[in-house]
Order: sequence, then C-alpha cells, then structure tokens
Amino acid sequence: MNRKKNDDNGKAAADEAAQTPSDRGEIAVLVTTGAHRGVFFGWASNDSNFRSGALRLLRARNCIAWSRSVGGVFGLAATGPNAECRIGAQVPALRLADVNSVTEGTAEAAAAWGAAPCVS
Repeated sequence: MNRKKNDDNGKAAADEAAQTPSDRGEIAVLVTTGAHRGVFFGWASNDSNFRSGALRLLRARNCIAWSRSVGGVFGLAATGPNAECRIGAQVPALRLADVNSVTEGTAEAAAAWGAAPCVS
C-alpha cells in the first residue's frame, strides 16, 4: 500500500517537473523597481496583480549590468542578456516591492536568461 502511494507521489512530482511554465500558468517577465533601479527576470503567475506595486517572481535573476548592444531593458525582455551582460545567480523565489514596470518576456529571452552564466 505504501509503495503505491510513493509511486503516485513520484509520478506526480515527475509530471510537475515535466510541465512548462506556461503549463503551470506562469509568464516570463522583466521587472524594474523604483528607488534602487533594480532589473529582474523571472516567472510570475498569470493571475498576479501587476498593478499592486509588489510582485512575487519564481526562478528569479537580476541584471547587474547590461551592454548597449542588448537594446536596454526592452531588449532584455525581447532577446535576453548576451555575453557582455552581468547576470546574478538564480533564486527559487523573490518578492519585489516598489515595482515600476512589468514587461512580458519572449521565449527567446527566457532561454537566454536561463543560460546566462552567473557573474563571480
């Protein structure tokens, strides 16, 4: 009996791991914040209240510096960081306050953010 329950839990975990962010109801977003001018990329729930001034991001990273060749913050949302950008480590979740803007990211940008090396 316990074996069946463990098998079901393992299958559920594998099924969840195989889901894409859009399957989980998440969208890729680039977020800018106020006073400290932070730039962050991560996944937000489709039902997030983007007008609240606060936001929770999953699998979030920050952009420490970007190259002019990226095309500014909209370039970071459209194509993602390139080799000249300095990107921080990924955290499982991040709660941001004082949100100024939320820009939906493309699949290309999400892949680039995921592949970008962390600055040391």
